[in-house]
Formats: sequence, C-alpha cells, structure tokens
Amino acid sequence: MRKLDKQICLYCNALAELHLNCPACGGAMEDYGALQDILGPYAPYEENEAPRENYSCIHQLYCPNCHETYQYHISTENN
Repeated sequence: MRKLDKQICLYCNALAELHLNCPACGGAMEDYGALQDILGPYAPYEENEAPRENYSCIHQLYCPNCHETYQYHISTENN
C-alpha cells in the first residue's frame, strides 16, 4: 500500500463502498458519511493534530430496519 493510501479514507473518497450488516437485526446498514462532516461545516477542513501514521475516520451508520445508529472506526489497518 502506498503512503498516500494510508492517509485517506477510501469510503469518504468514493474509492470503496462500506457494506455492513446491523448487529441488532442483521439488515443492511446505510453509510451516512464521516462523523467529522456531521459535527460542523468546517470540521473536515480543520487541521488534524494526530500523526498521519495513525489515521482514522469514523463513519456514522444507520439501520433503516430497526432505526439504530452506529459508529464504525476506519483506520489504516482497514484500508
């Protein structure tokens, strides 16, 4: 894996699709995007103080069947 691949979220950049099943009901979950996009209008553009080797992105997932919301942590190990 190239160094650049470790510094971006494949799901945020539409390089891959996130397909997960709900742990409560087993239904297909919907990816609502990165949590930092939900927290504020400038959150995705703010400087991240974390070292780039430990990059992680948190995605908000929603189950339309049981109306549960989950957070999925994506790190360089997941890419």
